[in-house]
Amino acid sequence: MASVSVALILLFTVSEIIRAAQNHQLKSTISLGSSLSPSGQHSWNSSSGLFQFGFYKQGSGYSLGIWLVTSPNITVVWTANRDEQPMPSNATLALTMDGKLILKTEESKEKPIADLVFDEPASFASMLDSGNFVLYSNRSGIIWESFSTPTDTILGGQSLENGEHLLSSVTETNSSTGRFCLNMQEDGNIVLYPRNMLNKALEAYWANGTDIQSEYPYSVKLNLSPNGVLQLLSGNKTQKILFRSSYSLKSMNETVIYRTTLDSDGILRLYSHHFKNDGNSTVGIEWSALEKQCVVKGFCGLNSYCSTSTNISTKGDCHCFRGFNFINPKMKFLGCYRNFSDEEGCKRKMPAEFYNITSLKITWLGGLPYAKLSVSKKDCSKSCLNDCYFGAAFYSDGACSKHKFPLMFATKDQYASAILFIKWSSGQANLSTHRIAPPIGNDKVNDKRKLLTVLAGCLGSITFLCFLIAISSLLVYKHR
Repeated sequence: MASVSVALILLFTVSEIIRAAQNHQLKSTISLGSSLSPSGQHSWNSSSGLFQFGFYKQGSGYSLGIWLVTSPNITVVWTANRDEQPMPSNATLALTMDGKLILKTEESKEKPIADLVFDEPASFASMLDSGNFVLYSNRSGIIWESFSTPTDTILGGQSLENGEHLLSSVTETNSSTGRFCLNMQEDGNIVLYPRNMLNKALEAYWANGTDIQSEYPYSVKLNLSPNGVLQLLSGNKTQKILFRSSYSLKSMNETVIYRTTLDSDGILRLYSHHFKNDGNSTVGIEWSALEKQCVVKGFCGLNSYCSTSTNISTKGDCHCFRGFNFINPKMKFLGCYRNFSDEEGCKRKMPAEFYNITSLKITWLGGLPYAKLSVSKKDCSKSCLNDCYFGAAFYSDGACSKHKFPLMFATKDQYASAILFIKWSSGQANLSTHRIAPPIGNDKVNDKRKLLTVLAGCLGSITFLCFLIAISSLLVYKHR
């Protein structure tokens, strides 16, 4: 009798598991012919409802991507075609009957979202609870997945393969490609640096510094496990653990989801999202590659410097050097532009009359100097004024390093001891308030000669044209 009871219990348990699996499949399966639009059904949800794939609001239009359903704002974890303009409300995304994932815009342009392997058509799609959007073949094999093309984030169960990279977003609300890059290098190290730098090794501002023990370092990848372990893997072997979370994935009262994001400020962070059973959610930073924003090269743009309000502050603030204005005061990280011309003084060979040298205590100035002198602080400042290539000089420990404009990666803290000498307008070269008088002497004579030459050329051309018209008229008259 007892054996019969055990058998019935086992049978009931198995049937419940099968039914749950079937329900899960029904909830997460997206069939051919399905479509989305910002003005209608705008997303396909995972079975848990925590992840959605579809159209989300960005700027004056819509972008296509995957997001975590957080409040008060969603958390975007993947974006398709992230550098294109936001789409209008009549755009559509369709999983077509011939097995393609196609985006259509108002201009009737069709654009494939997924690069299918060997052009094999999809039979169905699924938005998984891991945050991975997947296309399946008719044999239920994966032919494309969003996990294979990360943008600025990897989720639990996802890896950044060797040779791949993450690119930050512009801001927290603009998911277009930003200013920073995380590269999973072929030597097995992960490195952070500003984008579009010629010498990436020189401009790197953080690296994990792993001494790879693997026989094949090119097989090393950055992995985030579903339970919050951020690590470097080579095959199934752990090379280095960057962080291990202490939270369990699911408890009686909440579900935890992990993500690692290269944020818009250039810092790599590991986040944990806690979803309560009552519908509320919270987010926390578990680990950060860097603490202070001013350590990030390029946090403040060209011709500006980054400073902190206190020595323990992690937030950076951007400031223009004297003689410069913000490109956009609402987006200070874009940098600054000169409000004066640096050509006039050198053209007239009178730089001392057009420019001044101001000084500022700073901590560091990046970039390569074009000259380096071993002189006193006074001689460093003096040599700058008569140097037409000069933009600024970084003076520290008896070394005077001269830099051209634009200046980059400058920082200042409470312990700043180095001196930065900067060229700026004395007033005569300020384009916004002064108009430089035309050159005098021989230059004036040369300008007159140039004008006479041009006029003579024009008169000669007109005379020749009149001669051709006269000859043509004569020939026509004789022919008649």
